[in-house]
Amino acid sequence: AGEDAFDIVHGHDGKIWNMSLEGYFLNLRELEYQDFSQPWYPKNANDAYEVNGKQYVFTSYMSYQSLSWAKVMFMNKDIIEDYQLELPYDDIREGTWTLDKMLDMAKSVYSDLDGDGKKSKDDQFGFLAYKKLYGFQASFVECYTEGDDGKVSIGYDKERFIDVVTRMSDLFNSDNAYTTGDEPDPKIFIDGNALFYYGGLNTIETEEMRSTKTDFGVIPVPKYDENQEDYITPAFDSMFAVAATAPEPEKVSLLIEAYSSAGYNIVRDAYFKTALQDKYTRDEDSVEMLNIISNTLKVDLAYLNTDSGINGLGRAFMYCFSNPKKGVASYLDSIASSEQVRVDKLNEFFAD
Repeated sequence: AGEDAFDIVHGHDGKIWNMSLEGYFLNLRELEYQDFSQPWYPKNANDAYEVNGKQYVFTSYMSYQSLSWAKVMFMNKDIIEDYQLELPYDDIREGTWTLDKMLDMAKSVYSDLDGDGKKSKDDQFGFLAYKKLYGFQASFVECYTEGDDGKVSIGYDKERFIDVVTRMSDLFNSDNAYTTGDEPDPKIFIDGNALFYYGGLNTIETEEMRSTKTDFGVIPVPKYDENQEDYITPAFDSMFAVAATAPEPEKVSLLIEAYSSAGYNIVRDAYFKTALQDKYTRDEDSVEMLNIISNTLKVDLAYLNTDSGINGLGRAFMYCFSNPKKGVASYLDSIASSEQVRVDKLNEFFAD
């Protein structure tokens, strides 16, 4: 409408990103006070939002959501003891916690607790997750790359993509895993009947998780293999942007820097140390794991560029898990042309 009632916009990641491509927001890299080298601007996220030296959305510690919404693995230490498995903490420290090891552990756990002879929500499982596995793709496959010319292109390891989807689908189709249609639904884990639960870190904040008798730990999503340099923690955020109609953008820029700095030094410290480390975790190992998680947050640009649906490359894992009869390779081929249109639009907007 062209009015200037609001200076800062905050909302759903995919929708805000796609609004940015319509020219509704200011280029943050041209504002006077934004210093994205400061720790109150999570580096991996803001690096993903910057294309060809321009950035129209941002994340900062004005909100701690980028950390609290991170996707992690919760593990049931009681089941690990019952099944005589090994806690993965040492593997994680040594950089050898991999998808293979997680799958081997998950496939060793199943018990027909209700005795009805078939898999149901009342049984015990090795793996539990919402059926779309939000963000899981980002830990294993990066679909977009930015060249030296500032242009984004599609380029990813298709064999790895198919391998991860195939192995996870095999797990889902076995008795060892249960996927829910409700988002989120950690009840099976909270009740002590799942070895692993893939979900948001903020699950730990709920009253149900705080009061559970299950002895649990928090660990990062595993690497694809030991050749992967770092763990990758899928991050989500309600991003911020400065409206193009803001009448005093430099004043807004100064306020953003002040709020972000205060949020990092006061709110983040309280959330991470006082809440997560002191109140919510059950062991010192999980505190160490939280530091790994907070240092490996990754925002997937391809995921953002798919908006809120699942018909796009950035959310292809989600589509394949939700549509198991569709061949992975054929699905990837079927969306190649439409994905290129998305990338072309992105490059056109960010062009010099």
